[in-house]
Amino acid sequence: MHEPLNMLLSFSHIKKVCLIIFFIPGLLNNSSAQADQVFEAEAAVLTGTAIIANCSNASGGQMIKDISNGVANAVLFKDISVPQAGDYFITVSYYATNQRKMTYQMNDKVATTFSVPASGVWCYQGGVPGDYTFQESFGEGVNELIFYDSPIIDKIVISSDTAARQSSAFYISSTTGNDDFNGSSPAMAWRTLEKVNALSLVPGDSLFFKAGDTFVGKLEIVNEGGLPDKPILI
Repeated sequence: MHEPLNMLLSFSHIKKVCLIIFFIPGLLNNSSAQADQVFEAEAAVLTGTAIIANCSNASGGQMIKDISNGVANAVLFKDISVPQAGDYFITVSYYATNQRKMTYQMNDKVATTFSVPASGVWCYQGGVPGDYTFQESFGEGVNELIFYDSPIIDKIVISSDTAARQSSAFYISSTTGNDDFNGSSPAMAWRTLEKVNALSLVPGDSLFFKAGDTFVGKLEIVNEGGLPDKPILI
């Protein structure tokens, strides 16, 4: 789709809206893509009970466990440097045998807690880490990112290249959302179309607008699209 969509979206009588967008060859421009930054958890600053554990299937052969019971037991990734302020994608690799909560704090912002699905079985049982991707605003230059009340962490990857991140679901509510949230769940929904427009969609992404809410403005989908087996759902 070449042009922004001018619209007033109102879902007061609609239970489900599905717009399927496919990739149009030649439209995507990745010239501004930057290399991923990979940060191994075992190289981060560990506090409290957080300790290194060996795992043959983890990146680098090690991971961090016992990251629970508050911020005193944490994994702190320092010196995350980005060339300019803006939204970047964070992919956390982790181990969890059931759904778990994970809390993170970027710089001096308010801490955010979200749920991650089970990754599968433990490393000693042959399991491999799961990946969970979310979006966060970084300041220009050096940033710090701390995780606590979390399952086992293997590594994090910081990316500005949307082609490098996994497809994700994002939630938007004009009544209960907040653009300072990460959009990763209904409880952490974004509020405005402007926040959605700042997101570069990748094949397989889903946008969930809360039923009953009204959204005024432009939904801009430019140089973005899905694939036949990975449509973008709205």
